[in-house]
Amino acid sequence: MKHSFWTELRVFLFGWRRRWVRPRVWQRRVRRRLARQRSSRSAAGAVGSPFTLEPLESRLLLAADLTGVVQSAALIDPAVPTNPASAVVQVQNVGNQLVTQSQVGVYASLDTVLDSSDVLLGTANTGQVNAGASKNVTVNLTIPNTLDPTTYRLLAKMDNANAIAENSETNNVAVGGTLNVVWQFGAVPGLAGSTTLQLTDGDGTVVTFKINGPGTGMVIQDGTKWDVRVTGTDGTSILTISTNAAGNGRATIDDLFVGGPLKVVNADKVDLTGTCAVLGPLGAATFGSVNGGTIAATTMSGTLHIKGDMQNASILIGANLGQDGKLGGTGTDSDSFGAGSLPKLVINGNMTSSTVRIGVDPVDGLFGNGNDVIVGGTSSSLGALTIGGTMTDSHFFAGALPATASIGGSTISLAGNPSFGTDVQGPALVAALTQDTGSSATDRLTFNPSISGTLSDPGGIASFVAGFGSTPSFNILGDLVSGNFTLSQTRLAQINGGTLTDGNYTLTLKAIDIYGNSSQIAVLFTLDTAVAQPVFDLTPVFDTQIVGDQQTTASSVSLAGQTEANALVELLGLGLTTTADATGLFTFTNVSLALGANSLTARATDTAGNQWIYSRTITRVAAPVIDPITAQAVDEGQLLTFTATVNDADTPASGLTFSLNGTVPAGASIDSQTGVFTWTPTETQGPETYVFNVLVTDNSTPALSDSRPVQVTVNEINQAPVLTAIGNHTVNEGQLLTFTATASDIDLPAQARTFSLAGTIPAGAAIDPTSGVFTWTPTEAQGPGTFSFDVVVSDGVVTASETIQVTVGEANAAPVLTAIGNQSIDEGQLLTFTAPATDTDLPANSLTFSLANGASGLVPAGATINGSTGVFSWIPTEAQGPNSYTFDVVVSDGTATDVETIQVTVGEVNAAPVLNAIGNHTVNEGQLLTFTATASDSDLPAQALTFSLAGTVPAGAAIDATTGVFTWTPTEAQGPGTFSFDVVVSDGVVTASETIQVTVGEANAAPVLTAIGNQSIDEGQLLTFTAPATDTDLPANSLTFSLANGASGLVPAGATINGSTGVFSWIPTEAQGPNSYTFDVVVSDGTATDVETIQVTVGEVNAAPVLNAIGNHTVNEGQLLTFTAT
Repeated sequence: MKHSFWTELRVFLFGWRRRWVRPRVWQRRVRRRLARQRSSRSAAGAVGSPFTLEPLESRLLLAADLTGVVQSAALIDPAVPTNPASAVVQVQNVGNQLVTQSQVGVYASLDTVLDSSDVLLGTANTGQVNAGASKNVTVNLTIPNTLDPTTYRLLAKMDNANAIAENSETNNVAVGGTLNVVWQFGAVPGLAGSTTLQLTDGDGTVVTFKINGPGTGMVIQDGTKWDVRVTGTDGTSILTISTNAAGNGRATIDDLFVGGPLKVVNADKVDLTGTCAVLGPLGAATFGSVNGGTIAATTMSGTLHIKGDMQNASILIGANLGQDGKLGGTGTDSDSFGAGSLPKLVINGNMTSSTVRIGVDPVDGLFGNGNDVIVGGTSSSLGALTIGGTMTDSHFFAGALPATASIGGSTISLAGNPSFGTDVQGPALVAALTQDTGSSATDRLTFNPSISGTLSDPGGIASFVAGFGSTPSFNILGDLVSGNFTLSQTRLAQINGGTLTDGNYTLTLKAIDIYGNSSQIAVLFTLDTAVAQPVFDLTPVFDTQIVGDQQTTASSVSLAGQTEANALVELLGLGLTTTADATGLFTFTNVSLALGANSLTARATDTAGNQWIYSRTITRVAAPVIDPITAQAVDEGQLLTFTATVNDADTPASGLTFSLNGTVPAGASIDSQTGVFTWTPTETQGPETYVFNVLVTDNSTPALSDSRPVQVTVNEINQAPVLTAIGNHTVNEGQLLTFTATASDIDLPAQARTFSLAGTIPAGAAIDPTSGVFTWTPTEAQGPGTFSFDVVVSDGVVTASETIQVTVGEANAAPVLTAIGNQSIDEGQLLTFTAPATDTDLPANSLTFSLANGASGLVPAGATINGSTGVFSWIPTEAQGPNSYTFDVVVSDGTATDVETIQVTVGEVNAAPVLNAIGNHTVNEGQLLTFTATASDSDLPAQALTFSLAGTVPAGAAIDATTGVFTWTPTEAQGPGTFSFDVVVSDGVVTASETIQVTVGEANAAPVLTAIGNQSIDEGQLLTFTAPATDTDLPANSLTFSLANGASGLVPAGATINGSTGVFSWIPTEAQGPNSYTFDVVVSDGTATDVETIQVTVGEVNAAPVLNAIGNHTVNEGQLLTFTAT
């Protein structure tokens, strides 16, 4: 059973004593929490504003009324998980019944609306609160380690346990102050001793962060990973990151930054995926694995131990990566490199595609491009190396290396091993254009390209490739002879894959030594075998006749033309020269022309010396010129005439025709042959000033013309006004007598006329001076009677008048309704007013009010007026607005009535559109995501709705403004990832929106094997080539190459391909030729593959016979000598 009593609980949250942590550069990387999806809610009040709770059920409370104020709050700032806090809430019962029990809950929220995603920090029972009494309730709060590091709003909810049934559930939440949560450990400001931080990662593993010794640490949420930043350390500080057995028992750290020296890093269950940067000496460090990450320190005095695998990673000893802890940067983020040492490196697992550099300075910021140097000589050393698993595609660079290393359980020598070197510089590579046939020896212009150069490296050249582009791939190692090479035009065409045509070329040469150091240069040249072919014409500003007809009226013109870029252009016979720009455009200025035809010849010489001549005729013509015409003046009705004269420079003079154009006044004309102008202005044309043009045109083709403006002023002549006859009038007492006095004035424009009354004017009679409307309502005392007076009109100079007689008869006086005027009101609002009226009859009659349909409209439904008081009232419905309603308000004395027609304008009250819930979506890379957003509008008539997107809209996403159809196909670069943005609907005035989240999943793309083509080789010769392949996945997958038997043949014995580099090698034996072998070259990214079937043809090579040794022999005469030759 419901009661008529209500309970209101209003809570004010204010006064939080807090300080904010000043954000630093590295803190900007903290991402915003994903936007929540919610339907439209009413905004919550500001801090300190009252909030009302729903009513309590009768089983607990009949008519209590609670209000609350947060008296104080105690929080450690910044708030660190597991730290205690409290708040005191003063609860007041201002109702007339006691509250036996209620519960207050305090929550942390990312907004001002309480929902299931918000985190409960603590609760407290109010106990009994008597009517009219108050009490303080202390709520103990605990900051859980599930709270993300960001800023929250504190929300207080009354009846938190939902033990009281309430009539309304929408008013029981109060918005309080803010809570700034950070994940800090070590020496945390405001806390005594060293704080240990425990967090739970996505798979349920509890991760513990602590520092022994000086230093303050902070964990920063970086998407699904964590970053760690430690400052204030010294050489005694120990950083420990440990895990429990929950979840997978491991933690993933993206970036680890230490802003000073550090004794030890204990992180044996941590998988490092980003950069570990220590800005100072590091004693020893242990990590679980390093995948795609970098470990950097100025030097190390102990062991670097990686208990798992090291993949696609690097170790930089002697490197200081600046305050951002990343390679690259300026200012305080700048990197510096010096000498350093690593006593021992231990990797329990495999080392794949990774690099260790000790004391290596990249000089230009890019490692491995041939510019690296080793700083500190042999002091930049690696003391010992142990790798428990395999070492694949990995390299070590240092000033000194150990003689041996333990890899895969075996001891190997490092001397001469290409994976270990003290040489970090690329090969010496120089090349230039052999024949520069252009205008200078350095403009790289040629008609016969040939590239020559030298290449050397102390360790030996492993690869030498060329290509027209930034990524060379054509093998030219065979062109290198004794350190020299020449690439002829024929060889360049082979590299290009076809004949070189005229144009700009960039030949890229890249050499790699046996240690993997590379050097790359670009040789630029321009091939030009075509001659320049110039064309020219008048520039548009001087082409005064038909565009393109080579005619102009100018005596000095500019010419513009097109030829080969940078060609020298001469205007023969005139001594003018110019040079074409980079697009081949050229211009000559101040070219003098004589009247008539002018023959002009241009000669273009390109930068290679090729020439071409082009001629064109330019004709100069002259237009006639009208002599200036002075301003003219004339009175209305008078004749104006003058003669226009012309100067024509053409010889012989052209035939001329005169005309008028512009705003020519009616009646004005000019003789087309003589130029005589005539005009007599009418009364209607004055006073006024007219401006128009006199035009003269010659008979040339095309015709040329000139025009002059003419100003003619027409003066006014004044005429007296004429008053139209009015006549005598009769009217009863209390009746309005009105008529309109009219007058005419033949002046044009007509002059302003003013009306007035003269003579013995009866009291109350009046005439409007402008409109001439006469009005008089004789009073009860003025009838019966006869009144004579004059009606007068004046134009300000002269007047006209008429004497009239008005006879007033005795009559009942109608009631008079005082002016009400038009009204306006919004839909759903009350419109009320009182219609005032008077009756001059003595004694006055009783008056009755009513509403009536008028000539212009009907009384709107629902509108009423009180018959006795004249009080009008009406509340327009939604369907009645927007609109205007015209009707009559009537007052009657029982005999006569008075009426006022009024108009009531009902204004439209716009209702916001409602966007139907859309929800989150998931789609893979390259797949189309589409849905239709729908919305409704309660306005009548319903307004047109427009859909749009707002916020951080992903590239490519779009929504149809009319249909609401959303479409998006995420690119490879956009996945995997999560995108939050707003879908917005607008009715043109207000909007509604929903924040949605689209999760883009990763879709693997198969690798693509670039065409290899069939091959041929002779017996006993080495056949080698590199199988090139690409992977569009981001990041690109590691590719593995292999050979396979195909449908048409088997892999020949002895043929191999390097699984990592794709280098194929095979020396066919005598028994394998002549023959053709068909098999497959395969590339795999670990999931998908690409295959090319190739054919290798082995040619026969004839081998010379070998005669076994016979030796010299001796025989006597007559004796037989015999032996067998084999």
